[in-house]
Amino acid sequence: MTSQESQSPRPDDGVETQPHRQQRSTNPGRVPPARPMSWLDRGLLGLSRGRQLWLLLLARVRSRLPKTWQGRLNDTLLSAIALGLLALLLIVISPGGEPAPAAPTPTAEQTEPVVADPEPQAIADLQAQASEITAAYAAGMVQSVQADFRQGRLTIVLGAQWYGLAPSQQDQLAQDLYGRLESLEFAHLYLQDPEDHAIARNPVIGDRMVILQRQSPDVPIL
Repeated sequence: MTSQESQSPRPDDGVETQPHRQQRSTNPGRVPPARPMSWLDRGLLGLSRGRQLWLLLLARVRSRLPKTWQGRLNDTLLSAIALGLLALLLIVISPGGEPAPAAPTPTAEQTEPVVADPEPQAIADLQAQASEITAAYAAGMVQSVQADFRQGRLTIVLGAQWYGLAPSQQDQLAQDLYGRLESLEFAHLYLQDPEDHAIARNPVIGDRMVILQRQSPDVPIL
C-alpha cells in the first residue's frame, strides 16, 4: 500500500463524523424553561417594593419638616410616629372606639320639680276646719273627712256626740259646716255617724241643711 492511499480520507470516516459535529453544535444553544415564582418569592418581592415606597414616603415627610427636626428624626422614629398615628386613627373610627354619646340636655319638662299630690293636704285642711267648727259643740266630734274632688262630694264623719246635742244645736252645727264649706265649691255635703248612717245632707232647694237622723239608730224610740 502506498503513502497516498494511507493519507487519503476514507468515505466512511466523513459520513460518521458529520452527525457528531452537528449534535455538539446544537446542545449549547438551548435555553432552560423559567421556574415559576413561589409564594415566598412573591412575598419577598412585595416587601422589597413596599420598603422602597415607605422610604420614599418618609423622605417626603422629612422634607416638609422644619430643618431643626429633619436631622433629629431618623427613619425609625418617623416610622414609629406614623404607625402610632395610624393606630390612633383606627381606634377612633372603629365602632368600638366611638366616644360615648353626650348626656341629653334636660328639657323644660324634665327639669320641672315633681309636685306632690295636693289632695291629702287639702283633706287635712278640711278636717282641721271641720274640727274647729265642731269644737264649740263637743270636743273630738269630727272622726274623719272624705273628699271626692272630681265629683264635688264631701263627707264628714261625726262621732256619737252628735246624738247628744239638742235639735237646735244639731241644726246650727250642720248649718255652720255647710256655710264654711260651701265656699270650697263642693256640690254635695254629707254628714255621717261612725256606723255610716246618714245624719244630714246639703239642701236641694233652699239654703238650710236637711237633718236625716237626730237620735242614734241603736236607741229605741219611746
